[in-house]
Amino acid sequence: MVVKLVSFGEIRDAVVSRAENVAFTVAWVSCKIAGSGLWLCIEDRKKGFAGGYVELRIDPMSAEIVGLSVLRVPAASTIELASAIDDLPVVSVGDLPKIAFGPRVDRSMWEPGPRQIPRRAVVQEARNLESWRLRNRIYISFSEAKPEKKIPYGPVEFVVDEGCDLVGIVVEAGNVPEDE
Repeated sequence: MVVKLVSFGEIRDAVVSRAENVAFTVAWVSCKIAGSGLWLCIEDRKKGFAGGYVELRIDPMSAEIVGLSVLRVPAASTIELASAIDDLPVVSVGDLPKIAFGPRVDRSMWEPGPRQIPRRAVVQEARNLESWRLRNRIYISFSEAKPEKKIPYGPVEFVVDEGCDLVGIVVEAGNVPEDE
């Protein structure tokens, strides 16, 4: 399954931080969430948690991405891709559909029922996770699809394929550890 970004709104400030037993988290400021949220938890297909673990937190009502946690940074890739990611076209948020919230996803993987209330709170997936250092940033890939463009959103750039499916994230690496 893939997460599709369906729209973007205003760019919100975000805080990248570290915590005990967590490589780093990103929390967008001013994001109010209804209930405990929806979670997409992605672990490395080959090595499980030890090979990398990423969580996206989504507001169940607005479908806005409100948080990101990388509990374990995936292993550094041996494939040369860093310059290709740096060279991807950057999409201006002003060119995207206008909404009142930040980045929104298609919630179908959480199986919305009557009145669009999700039947599942947590979706767990195993994917091939890899990471690359890009100057003062880190790119974490969780899809084998070809990255086509980056959408900046505070200290994060969402990397998407041609159909706007989320294939990875670029995060300012000031608080990201070199090795876990």
